[in-house]
Amino acid sequence: MRNRNKIIILLLFILLFFTSCEEINGVLGLLPKFDSTLPNNISGKWVYFENEEDRLGDENEASFTRQFIFDSKENKFSLSYVDKTQVNKSGSYSYSYKTYTITECNGVLTLRFDDGSVEEYDFYISSTAISGPEKLMLSDGLTYYYWGNV
Repeated sequence: MRNRNKIIILLLFILLFFTSCEEINGVLGLLPKFDSTLPNNISGKWVYFENEEDRLGDENEASFTRQFIFDSKENKFSLSYVDKTQVNKSGSYSYSYKTYTITECNGVLTLRFDDGSVEEYDFYISSTAISGPEKLMLSDGLTYYYWGNV
């Protein structure tokens, strides 16, 4: 019994000694860290086409009419209109998921414009396991297609 207690005390002393050293921080840095947050599927460039012919045209000649850019690093967005009949808008955004799977998710997207106005949309995003995000459907009835990373 005495040897067992001595060994436990010795191990505790060694552990206490190493936890006070800077080397232990290096060892702890090697341990894996797990992030329990879901990925930001909204991040990226999304474009809207007036009709299916425009969407299926040559990618270099694609004629989308508006483009959303969601920057996940700063939680900023911009909405650009190609035809210049409407004013481009920008601001910050937030989102929350109602459901989430690898190939589809839905939730609420909140846009806070630089002018102080706020708009909220229900959204649905579909993806494939091979090519990633495909389309973003908003509750205003418009469908945006994924156009790449920011």
